This record gives sequence, structure tokens and C-alpha cells, in this order.
Amino acid sequence: FPLSSLSKKQPTVLVVCGPEQNGSIGLVCARHLRIFVQLINDAYNLVIDAILGPETDHTDVREPYAGILVTLKQIKIPIASLDVPSGWDADEASTDGINPDVLISLTAPKKCAASFPGKHFLAGRFLPYDIQKKYELNLPEYPGTD
Repeated sequence: FPLSSLSKKQPTVLVVCGPEQNGSIGLVCARHLRIFVQLINDAYNLVIDAILGPETDHTDVREPYAGILVTLKQIKIPIASLDVPSGWDADEASTDGINPDVLISLTAPKKCAASFPGKHFLAGRFLPYDIQKKYELNLPEYPGTD
């Protein structure tokens, strides 16, 4: 989402973080964006979903996360999910979870990404050769990172 595509006069992004690894990654994202904690509403241009990750049992989502997922299913602004859309099983897509516009896979795409219909990006430029080969990844060159 280029800055020019964010329609509001003061572009804003909401990063929603959970308790585990995805939450930690979301906090790093928020730190880089200089975001302050606010309530979820449609005053934002974009929501970054860092609530539940691949290690979460998607069949046992408890409060406050269950309520946050209900809210995120109802908003009309774009959502970008980190690694696995919250409420999805890492091994297969789910209609119970949220439906993000963008999925940003961390390290390697999870199996659920195979059926993801939106834009899909891979974050992780320093992947071991074994992982690149296993998942048949064609990563671009990053000059100056030898």
C-alpha cells in the first residue's frame, strides 16, 4: 500500500498484535511506523493483522482476541495479515478467520497460503539455502548483504 494510495488526509495504519510471535513482529512493525495504541474503527487506512500466528490453535481463540476477530471481519478497510491470517489454520485456508487483502508470509509460505486469493508477499531476505531449495523460492539479489 503506497502512501499515495491511502485516502485520508492524515494516513493512518492500525497494527493489531496478539500475545505470541506474530504479536512481537507486529510490535516491531508498529515501532517502525511510529504507531500509538487506539481503538479499532474505520478511521484507519489499513489494518496490519499480527494477532494470531501459525503456532496458535485456531479452534480455541479466546477473549479478547475472539472479539477483535469479529470486529476485523466487519470493517471495510484493507487488512494485511502477517504469516497466517488470524483465525486460519496454518495448514489450510479457513472461512472462520478474517479475509485479508494482503498476506505477508514470514520465512516461507505456510500451506494455507496456497489457497489465498489476495496479494501475497514473502518477507525474509536472509533465508538459509536449505529452506530456499525446499520451498523452491527464487529470492532476488540484495546487493551489499554478503
